Amino acid sequence: MCESSTGCISVDIGVNAYMELVDKFSYIGDMLSVDGDADAAVETRVQIGWNKLRQLLPLFINNDI
Repeated sequence: MCESSTGCISVDIGVNAYMELVDKFSYIGDMLSVDGDADAAVETRVQIGWNKLRQLLPLFINNDI
């Protein structure tokens, strides 16, 4: 649950259950934003691609074929 000092907003959705309102969140590997813009999704996918390339780079460099 959010603390009032952080400035976030939460909504009561039932008995002792609260949901935090956010501007963007990750859902099944995709980044969704409140404004429906695809910029966050594109940035997230590009970052994931670069991270995977960095993981695999040693395989390309140290290949002694």
